[in-house]
Amino acid sequence: MIEELARCSSPKPILSTYPNAYTLPNTLGNGIPYKLIFNTWQSRVPTFHTRACDESEKIIPSASLMIGGGLIFSYAEAILDVPYDPNLYFIGDEIAMSVRYWTHGYDMFTPTRAFVFHLYVEPSLVKNYNWSDNADWHTKYESSSRARILHLLGIEQTTDPRALRNFSRYGLGNVRTLAEYEAFAGVNFREQVFSERALLGIPSI
Repeated sequence: MIEELARCSSPKPILSTYPNAYTLPNTLGNGIPYKLIFNTWQSRVPTFHTRACDESEKIIPSASLMIGGGLIFSYAEAILDVPYDPNLYFIGDEIAMSVRYWTHGYDMFTPTRAFVFHLYVEPSLVKNYNWSDNADWHTKYESSSRARILHLLGIEQTTDPRALRNFSRYGLGNVRTLAEYEAFAGVNFREQVFSERALLGIPSI
């Protein structure tokens, strides 16, 4: 992955995608690299899906529109410049990271092959989710987290002090703007629309 990172056409690259699957005990998936694509909106927050990389995208790391939480690989300075926001709970953390890294001057890339594998399990088979242990997860965590993300993306402003905790520390950068990210990614957060290229995970500019 260090060698792959060095092949990215940016001085501040981040390799990221959703990992390939594996099944217990040790059967790996097909090994096809996947490109992240915009898919739909969940409570006004954009969510991602994947498509298989085409042959040209397997030659050199290709530009990506967003970050997937299953694989984020970069130089150590990236996490110092743009630390993970501890005020986020679950839905929306990936788009929040994407716009924060991009506005801080980082560029995201899709790996040319599968480096990481993940055990994807049906939710009905898993009993130890955080929200299973915390019956009040929505009012205690998710509501303020969602408000924070909508505020960050310029969709809906909030005055909730929980949602704005340490916001300047975990906000946007000043190298590029949120509007420039929307133009790059082919997404309009306020209008809740994606371009055809966004649905393929390809930059619009």
